[in-house]
Amino acid sequence: MLKKLIMPLMALLMVVAVSACGKPSPSQAQLTGMDYIDGVFHNNIEKVIKTINTNELDESKLAEVREQLHAALDVVATEVEKQGGLKDIQVKDIKETSKEALISVVISFNNNTSKETMIALAKYEDNWYVVSM
Repeated sequence: MLKKLIMPLMALLMVVAVSACGKPSPSQAQLTGMDYIDGVFHNNIEKVIKTINTNELDESKLAEVREQLHAALDVVATEVEKQGGLKDIQVKDIKETSKEALISVVISFNNNTSKETMIALAKYEDNWYVVSM
């Protein structure tokens, strides 16, 4: 009787174990990098600001950064429009250490073209920040 109960439970456990073996969860560095890319390509200044280290900037410097970002994001928006709009953003590769990460991203457009770009991140006080693209 016990054997009849254990066998279905074992089968259920195997199904659960196999279904849990999928893609690993994205790291915090990868999430930050994707937030940055998403913010850039969807013209979302606030999302971009959250991914760069502005902790030590005073209000006037932060305003200057926002102004520069606004101009840069407008240029990106114009380019995306010329490409027929944004189709997809995919992480191609990620190389990560405890303090640095380099993410390769492929951006696909509706006119069937794509662009590959690299995003460099650094960890500062337990948070990941984009340092260059």
